[in-house]
Amino acid sequence: MVTSGDGPWPTDEPASPRAADVSTRNGQAGRAGADGQARLAALLETYGASGRPLRALVAQLAAEDAAPRGGGRAGGGPRGADAAGRLVRAAGLPRRTVEEVLAALGGDVVDDPVAGARIRPELAAAYRELVDAAGLATTGLTATGLTAARPADPLAGPLGAHADLVTTMRELIAAAPRPRADLDHVAATAETVVRRALWLAATYDLAGRHLLCVGDHDLTSLAAAAVIPGLRVTVVDVDDELLSFLYRQERSRGLDVRPYFADLRFGLPPSVAGSADLAFTDPPYTPEGVALFCARGAEGLRDRDHGRVLLAYGFSDRTPTLGWKTQRALSDAGFALEAMLPAFHAYEGAEAVGARADLYVCRPTSHTWRHVDRATGPLAAGTAIYSHGRASLESVPRDLLPEPAARALVTAAVEAAAPRRQRPEDTVPAGPPGQLVFVGEAPLPAEAGGEWPVAHVRLATVLAQGLPPAARARRPVAVAADLTDDPGGWLPRLLLAVNADAVAMVVHSDHPAVAAAVRATTPLPGGRPPRTSQIAYLPDLLRRSGRDPVADPAGTPSAGSVDPAGTPATPPGSLGYLVLGQAAPKWRVLPPARVGGGPDVHRLWVLSFAAVASAELDRPSDTWLRFLLDRAHGRIGNVWREALVGYVRDAHATTLTKRDARAMVESNLPRRVNDLLQARLLDLPLTEAADVLDSVERSWSPEGLAKIDLATGLPA
Repeated sequence: MVTSGDGPWPTDEPASPRAADVSTRNGQAGRAGADGQARLAALLETYGASGRPLRALVAQLAAEDAAPRGGGRAGGGPRGADAAGRLVRAAGLPRRTVEEVLAALGGDVVDDPVAGARIRPELAAAYRELVDAAGLATTGLTATGLTAARPADPLAGPLGAHADLVTTMRELIAAAPRPRADLDHVAATAETVVRRALWLAATYDLAGRHLLCVGDHDLTSLAAAAVIPGLRVTVVDVDDELLSFLYRQERSRGLDVRPYFADLRFGLPPSVAGSADLAFTDPPYTPEGVALFCARGAEGLRDRDHGRVLLAYGFSDRTPTLGWKTQRALSDAGFALEAMLPAFHAYEGAEAVGARADLYVCRPTSHTWRHVDRATGPLAAGTAIYSHGRASLESVPRDLLPEPAARALVTAAVEAAAPRRQRPEDTVPAGPPGQLVFVGEAPLPAEAGGEWPVAHVRLATVLAQGLPPAARARRPVAVAADLTDDPGGWLPRLLLAVNADAVAMVVHSDHPAVAAAVRATTPLPGGRPPRTSQIAYLPDLLRRSGRDPVADPAGTPSAGSVDPAGTPATPPGSLGYLVLGQAAPKWRVLPPARVGGGPDVHRLWVLSFAAVASAELDRPSDTWLRFLLDRAHGRIGNVWREALVGYVRDAHATTLTKRDARAMVESNLPRRVNDLLQARLLDLPLTEAADVLDSVERSWSPEGLAKIDLATGLPA
C-alpha cells in the first residue's frame, strides 16, 4: 500500500467540536467511573447517528471475555501509541477517532499485558449498558466488522485453506525492502495480500491470463502467481530494491512474475503497454497519485472493451473532502466505478485512515482512452504525486536550479567532456565549444553554458528515446542533468539512455551514488589509487536513516555488506547496481564535488562521468558489449543478435545468420525468453540487467560458440 501513512491528515473543519470537548475535559482523565461515562456519552451525542462504530469499539473494550489484542505496553499508559495503534488495526477507525474515545474514557481504560487496552473490569458492565452492547450483538456490528448476524466472509474458508501461503507471505513481506516514506509505502498485512489473490481467482478467469501490478510494495504479484495456475504477472515500480527482490524471488520460486522499472510519471515500458488483461494498483493516496496510477493501469490493458483496473484506496471519515477529490479525479480520468468492497484491505500502519482501504473496481471508458492516447489530462502529471518527501504535493515548487548548483553542474559537464590528459604534465588543448544538453523540467538560462550552446530536453524524453539528434549535432556533447528529485532509479538509467562525451548530474547528498562515487575515487592509504573507477550502487540505507553518507562516512556500508533485509551491497553480476560494466564500461566516474553556496544548496552534490573511448576497449568482446550498452532503448533480442553477429564476424571472420544468432541468444536464456527479448535494457531491474550482460558475454565465450561451426557459421 502507498498512502500518507500515520502523518497528519487535513480535516474538513477547522476545529472539531467533539475533539475540543474531549480536550477540555481531558484534565479529568484520572477520575474513574461516572466522569468517564459522561464524557463518552457526550462524545456519542456529538457523533449522532454516526456514533455506532464508536459504540462498537467501546463494547469491544468492555467485553467480558476480551480477546487478546497484541499485548500491553510495558511501562506506559493506555493512550500510548502502541495501545491506540492496536485498536486502530482492530477497529478499522481513524487513529484520531480512537484517540478521542480513549481520551473520553480516561483512566477507566487499562493496558492489560495479555488482552491489550480494555475497560477496568469493575466498570465494564456499566459501559456495556451505556453503549448497549447487547443491542450491538443483536445487529451483528462489532468493531472488527462482520459477525454471524451478517453474511459470512466468503473468503474466510479459502483464506484458512491457504494458511501456509499466508505464513510465506508474512515472511516475504518481512524480508522485502523496507517501506520508503518518500514513496508513501505502507505494507498490507499478509492476510490481505492473500485475500487479494483469492478474490482475483474467484472473480475473474485468469488462468493463462496476464495481470499488471502498477506498483507492488505489498508483493501482491507473488501471492497471485502462487494462487492462480498459469497466471502471468508483470510488475512496474520505481523502487529498484523492490524490483531486485521480486526478481530474486521469481527465480528462486519459479513464479511467472516479471518486474520492470517504470517511473509512472514518465510512462510505461513499451513492452508492457497494451499487454495485460487486468490491472491492480495500490497507489499514493493523493488525487494526483490515484488518477495517474489508474491511468497507467488502463494504458497497460490489452482489451479495452473488457479490461478493468482494480484500485485499493481509503480515506478517513474525518476528511471526506479528500475522498471526494480523489473520486472526482477518477471520474475526470474517465473511470466508471462498477463496485466498491469496503474495508477489504488491512495494513500495518496507515492509522490515519483506520489501517483499512476499500477495493474499487474501475471500468475505463472512451474518455479514459482519449486521455491515454493523447497523454494529456491526468497523465500530464508533474513530479509531485506523493504526500511525503521531495516529490510530495506539499513540497516547495522550484522552477530553476539555484544559481550555484547550475554553475557547478555546467562546469563539471564541460570539464568532463574535455580531452583527458595522458600525463599530469600534459595540457588540454582548447578546442571549439561543443553542445551542452540540459536534462530537466525547467530550462537553464541561455547564458549558463557560456560559449557552449544549450539545448533543453526533458528527462522523460531521454528515458523514452535518448537524446534527440538535434541535441547531438556538434561534438563534444556534454549532458548536464537535474536529478535532485531522483527516487533512486533515474541516475543509472540516464547513464544507459545517454550517448555523449560526458554527463554531469546534480543530486542530493543522501543519494546513494554520492557515497559510492566518493568511495570509488578516493585514494587508498599510502597514496594508492582506488581499487576501481567504477561505481557500485550501495543499498539505500542511509537515506531512510536520515544520515548524510558523505558527512558521516563511518556509517557508509562497506562493499559486500548486507543490510537487514538481506540485500547485498554489491549484488552479483558484471554491472552491480549502476550498470556501468566491468569489462567494457560505458562511463568512467570522476571525483564528485559538493556544491558551495547558501543553505538551499549545501546538501547538493555534482557527480560527473566521462565516456570511455572505443580505443580504450581492449578485446573485440568489449566493443560489442559496449554496442549493447549504447543501445539501451532497443529490444534486447534485436541488439543482442546484432552484437553476436558482429562479434563472430570480427573475431572469427565468419558470417552468422540472424536466424542462427537468434537461436543462440534464446539458448542462453532458459527463462522468460520471449518477454525478456522484447524488453529494453533500461527497463530491467538493475540486477537482472547485470545478469543479461553476463549471458551476453557467455554467448560468445568458447563454450557458447561451440554451438556453431566457426568455419561455416552453421550450427554445429
